[in-house]
Amino acid sequence: CSSDLLTVRANYNINRAISICQGDTFTLPNGQPVTMPGVYTSRYLSLYGCDSIINTILSVRQNYTITNNAEVCQGDQFTLPGGTVTGTAGTYTQSFLSVYGCDSTVNTILSVRPDYTISQNVSICRGSTYILPDNISVTNAGNYTSHLTTVFGCDSIINTHLTVSNNITNTVYRRICQGQ
Repeated sequence: CSSDLLTVRANYNINRAISICQGDTFTLPNGQPVTMPGVYTSRYLSLYGCDSIINTILSVRQNYTITNNAEVCQGDQFTLPGGTVTGTAGTYTQSFLSVYGCDSTVNTILSVRPDYTISQNVSICRGSTYILPDNISVTNAGNYTSHLTTVFGCDSIINTHLTVSNNITNTVYRRICQGQ
């Protein structure tokens, strides 16, 4: 009596999920380079001549470019996203990696708002009052500094030099004849 043994060899069906970054290329098991998301099927014969399938589920992660506008007052400092500190106007580009390891670019456009210092000379008559730019009333001659804030929140300094003039008194002598 003879008995024939039948051996059943397995077919393989393998699914693998792969993520790449935007702009990168992935090479499939069959050597084909791909850049677009999708499901790619590669067919092979196993060692025993059976079908083997590898499904590559390719996802493409996005690269990010973010632009931020920022403002500081003259003399102040700004901390860029990477930790660099600057007080100079300009566009700063910094590269980072996203949580998926893809490129992320942050552009910071930094504007520096000016501080203003203005000097003015003002004269009033003795006994008069002058209202300074910071709404303080003064009557004495002197130099006064008013600290104000611009519409952008920056310093504005107005130096006022106040002089007080004496009142002029004129005495006019007139003569008239009796009866006139």
